[in-house]
Amino acid sequence: MNKLYSRLVVVGLSALGGVLVKIGLEKGWAAVTGENPPDVNDPEVPIVVALSWAVASAAALAALQIMTTRYAGKQNLKLNGKDR
Repeated sequence: MNKLYSRLVVVGLSALGGVLVKIGLEKGWAAVTGENPPDVNDPEVPIVVALSWAVASAAALAALQIMTTRYAGKQNLKLNGKDR
């Protein structure tokens, strides 16, 4: 049951965080470049622009994953006195 709770917390936080990260990334990209985020599958988009967007997106989502997993682990430790 505790593992299930921990996983549900991670999934819930990841889903909410994913939406917030996406909004933040899109607004940040627009603020920096003055354009909407690129469609990385569009062959008209320069490769440097597409790769820049892909790297920024991947880094933000990886950070989110680390933060939510760590948070769930800490909460599980508080609840159960053991990790996971």
